Amino acid sequence: MEERDHSDLQPEPVEDGWSDESDKEDEEGIEDILAVSPRTLRAPTEAASKNDRERSTLSSIVAEYADVELLRENERLKQQVLQLQTKLVRSQEVSLISAKVVDSRIAYREGRQFVEYKLQIETNTRGTLYVWHWYSTFRNLAATLQTENGHKRKEIPELPNKQLFGNFSDKIISDRVAKRNQFLEAATNAEYLQWDIRVDQDTCVYKRRVKSASRESISTASMQSSSPRSSSRLSMKSFSFRRGSTAGN
Repeated sequence: MEERDHSDLQPEPVEDGWSDESDKEDEEGIEDILAVSPRTLRAPTEAASKNDRERSTLSSIVAEYADVELLRENERLKQQVLQLQTKLVRSQEVSLISAKVVDSRIAYREGRQFVEYKLQIETNTRGTLYVWHWYSTFRNLAATLQTENGHKRKEIPELPNKQLFGNFSDKIISDRVAKRNQFLEAATNAEYLQWDIRVDQDTCVYKRRVKSASRESISTASMQSSSPRSSSRLSMKSFSFRRGSTAGN
């Protein structure tokens, strides 16, 4: 037998039955990827953009809701501040500077005719206030000032009894206004007198007595026996609303 050179020996090729198929499948997969439409490729990007828009919209809604709640809370706080300021103003005493009748009107109640008088009140803190009062209000205050506190009648001008008034002519009403203003001026200027005028449910104007050298002992004794808001203070409020007097501008 002839000996063969080992160097000439070559391995016989071995056929790989699956390698060709695998390469073919890879090629087909690549072709499938390349065959995907641009719209399909854009879908994830569009979804992400949509999510971003929805997040932005939701954030805007939350922010707007928070702003609305903040505005409501601010409004509530403003109302509370106004209420507290109103209570503070009402708690501060309003002092009388002057008072006079500036107008009159004929009114009717239960078929009866009567005259109301518009009182203009100058105050220390509330400016000018107005309130309508019946004649009986002034009459009762005058009677109280003249009798209950022992003041001489000549010191406080008298007001005619209302039964004497049966005429509603302009002249008669004008005379009544003049007499009321004389009374109010005297009652306001009398330093030893203390009284008040009810303007409305929440407002009362006070005329306080003023101490002087000649009246000091009397005033001191009076103040010691009663507080500033005690029953000894003479008041128009006791009569002003019993018959329905109303405040007006």
